Amino acid sequence: MQPYTTPHPGRTPGRGNIVNRTDYKLDFDCVEFRPGEHVLTIDRFIPEHGWVSQQYFLSAAELLKIQAILNGPK
Repeated sequence: MQPYTTPHPGRTPGRGNIVNRTDYKLDFDCVEFRPGEHVLTIDRFIPEHGWVSQQYFLSAAELLKIQAILNGPK
């Protein structure tokens, strides 16, 4: 079996970003922090500023409101 080797910096495969252009990248992640509480992380990349990360700690009700807005009217 081949031993595991750590790839060189910059050689790791990129994440599956929502937007993945050379001038702008956008990624969302939402994980459960505690039962009934979630952390929404929004990462964006602009060449002038680099990666900027914002984290929002949300209750279940707040997360449902955000999901309803993103899903739009039915």
